[in-house]
Amino acid sequence: MVIRLQNTPAFVHFSIYILFVMDLYRKDLARVYNDLFERRQEGDYVDFVFFKEKQIQPWLLEGKRFVQEITILINQRLPK
Repeated sequence: MVIRLQNTPAFVHFSIYILFVMDLYRKDLARVYNDLFERRQEGDYVDFVFFKEKQIQPWLLEGKRFVQEITILINQRLPK
């Protein structure tokens, strides 16, 4: 993941997104990332979108777990 992104030019957010998801060998993490990315797109680019607290709570928990898992993967791949 880290090495691929360092050596690949990516000019827009979507390019980074595709490269990142392609390199995630854990489908559960790819699903969480995809879901959160879609919500971000919706929030940024759809007029008058509102999210309810009941919707957001699971996203916060998934996001926190995602960050923890990705941190572990990055630390495993960093040169020692």
